[in-house]
Amino acid sequence: MSRLAERSRNLYESDAQRFAEWCRKRGEDPLPASETTIRSYVAHLREHGRAAATIKRALTAIRYTHRAHGLAFPDCPVVLAPPPRTRNSPGRARPLRLEELRRLVDSLPSNTPAGLRDRALFLLGFFSSARPRELLFLDVDHPIHAPDPWAPLPSQRGSRRNAPLVLSALPDMAELNPLIAVQEWKRQLAAQGIHEGPLFRRIDRHGRVFGGDRILAGRSAGDGRLSVRGYNVVVRTRGAQAGLDLRGLSATSLRLADPARQARERRRMHAARNGRPALKSEWRSVASEYQLTQRRQ
Repeated sequence: MSRLAERSRNLYESDAQRFAEWCRKRGEDPLPASETTIRSYVAHLREHGRAAATIKRALTAIRYTHRAHGLAFPDCPVVLAPPPRTRNSPGRARPLRLEELRRLVDSLPSNTPAGLRDRALFLLGFFSSARPRELLFLDVDHPIHAPDPWAPLPSQRGSRRNAPLVLSALPDMAELNPLIAVQEWKRQLAAQGIHEGPLFRRIDRHGRVFGGDRILAGRSAGDGRLSVRGYNVVVRTRGAQAGLDLRGLSATSLRLADPARQARERRRMHAARNGRPALKSEWRSVASEYQLTQRRQ
């Protein structure tokens, strides 16, 4: 491995060490490895959801190790097809149910900056159906509107940085209302002297918000906007605290609500607030009580 780049050499050495450890646990020889051992190791990697590129790199590392010791690598062609994925596999996000959202929100502390931020982030993500990156792009002064009772639900697809974020639904329960949660989070930001810039920011373990009276130390480059990776970590950490099933749980889970359930909820809300069932042309409309009152006056 002397001719390899340092990074590649380190990766190959790590892969070779993992293979040797796996062989020792099974009582097999890593050098020289038999064809049966190689095929069993590939099957082991596939069972644990390793990608085809990862398996290919592991085989390359084992081949280089054999060559470095003057040994012949067994000639055993392996089909590196992607491992099968189920709906709840780690590679695919699952939808978050309404009862899970309620458990998630109820487990958040209401007297800490992180609790207020996460509550606003979770509720806004669930009831706007916006992508994680679109949510994290929002600034403090970005307009967020309640659902329009007569306009079709807007698509959140694509880059619409200057367009208002329109909610796809507005719950009757105040504890799940995303507009109230966002206002409470904005008041927390204003109390720390933040009136512009990113809406959802990084918060350290001491509860200090990036951009407040005390600038975060360490990795403080940029404007302190929460990243998609950080958003995923927050969702999974809070999900574990709430006792949720972590299989397939990610930031994307918040926008993958069941379309059929949402449609039934929209029709139920329309019938309750208008005194009649919703027409087919109105199925994609959801109204807030305030907007209906304003239109009837």
